[in-house]
Amino acid sequence: MSLGPRLGQARRDRLIVAGFLGGLALVRSGTVQERDPYWQARAGLELLSGSPLAHPDTWSWAPVSGPFRQTSPAWNVVLGLAWHFVGFAGIFLVTLVSIGSYLAVVLALSRRLRARALPGMAGLLLCIFAALAMLSPRAALVAETLFLASVLAADRWAAWSVGRGVVRPAAGALLGSFVIGLAGNWIHLSWFLLTAAAMLASAAVWWLREGLSRASRAALTAASTIGFAGGALLGPYGLGAWADSERVQRACAGIVKEWMSPWTPGLQARWVVPCVLAVGIGAVWVLWLLLTRRGSDGDDRLPVVAALAVVGVPAALGGVFVIRFIGIALLCMAPLAAVSVTVAVDRIRLRARGARSGVLAHPRIRHWLTGEPWRVALPVVLVLLLPGLALGVWPLARPLPEARLAWALPVGCHLFSEGSTAGAVLLLRPDVKVWVDGRADYYGPDRNIEAEYLLAHDRPDRLVPNGTTCVMLTDPFSKGLRLALDASPAWRRAASSGAAAVWVPAP
Repeated sequence: MSLGPRLGQARRDRLIVAGFLGGLALVRSGTVQERDPYWQARAGLELLSGSPLAHPDTWSWAPVSGPFRQTSPAWNVVLGLAWHFVGFAGIFLVTLVSIGSYLAVVLALSRRLRARALPGMAGLLLCIFAALAMLSPRAALVAETLFLASVLAADRWAAWSVGRGVVRPAAGALLGSFVIGLAGNWIHLSWFLLTAAAMLASAAVWWLREGLSRASRAALTAASTIGFAGGALLGPYGLGAWADSERVQRACAGIVKEWMSPWTPGLQARWVVPCVLAVGIGAVWVLWLLLTRRGSDGDDRLPVVAALAVVGVPAALGGVFVIRFIGIALLCMAPLAAVSVTVAVDRIRLRARGARSGVLAHPRIRHWLTGEPWRVALPVVLVLLLPGLALGVWPLARPLPEARLAWALPVGCHLFSEGSTAGAVLLLRPDVKVWVDGRADYYGPDRNIEAEYLLAHDRPDRLVPNGTTCVMLTDPFSKGLRLALDASPAWRRAASSGAAAVWVPAP
């Protein structure tokens, strides 16, 4: 007797999954916590107006030496066009498409690996919620989605290529990998680092797929390698992207949270568990790969699992040292978690069928293990969540509270604020110049460290950088500076919105 649901139940289950994941995408798109998309939209508008990819900075009233280099030009242009035509609703739609695309690809990979809908959703959400901060309108998410899509495309292309010779499959692999590689390199600088991973992942699919001849595997591997390499060479910075990646890492290491260690004091409660989860998933599937042998009765999931492990396992190990890689690993290995939960549920159900005593023998436990109660309870839960869903979508990607306070900034003033806050102001008030914003790689470690120091302290001799003519603070982390500004005779509070406020020089 099959452990899986019947056909009608499977369709209902997929609708439930679509409802929950769709609601997640809507809330994450409506209430945007990431502030980089706002300055990226302005950067995209400047590219459309003819600005070069690297140019002297014009947004800062105290610029640092060196040019501002856009690391995600195509993504910036998409955001800029969305803002130009529809405003915040446009950024909401772009975010929804990017998050929805990621969720659609991991769902497709989960089904390819034979994860069932409801237990598979539990595995997906386990990884997604652990890495929720990175499920946002980030160019890096789009780059990772492209990598996962390339794995799915390679798997399906390999199935199509069986028995079709060498030339046509190789030509298709060359074209497809080139298009994906070119798009990825223009979407985000990180794709240059993913290029080698995409080559290895595609090769794993070609060589582990049953039914392909040795000549076909060699031709497909050569074609995809050339295609991905060609896309990297024709990216915005060519081979120089490697140096730019190192520059970004040096500027952000130890300053930007996602470039810190998960063991940093004060962050342990948030990132240690996701780190252990990522390493655990990677270890389980590496063991599975070692135990699985390709043969006449081999597991047809082997090529896809190996391809996902190419990025997921090294990223999980890197997450032990840098938080950023934890998110990459979890978002990449989410389909593997979906399969893991499906297998675990099936084994529990089998044990429950033969149990004569203990917890698994209880009739109510057995009833819930059939899956039927979940098919009733989950839609009810989804309906109960609708009011919260509406509240989450309502901002339509408006950066609150910055959107409420930007009007209080004097025309053309010199702003000091948190970098994330300044990122939103750059789009809302183009006349205002900033001291630091979300472009940590442009400002470099010295400016970033100084900004963190000033925001965390309340020195009476230097509350803000010399030359500041307006201040906006939105982060509770800056409580000391907030109190010091209120107490200073040189500053007065011009506007407030909850805990956020704007200060201007006192008369």
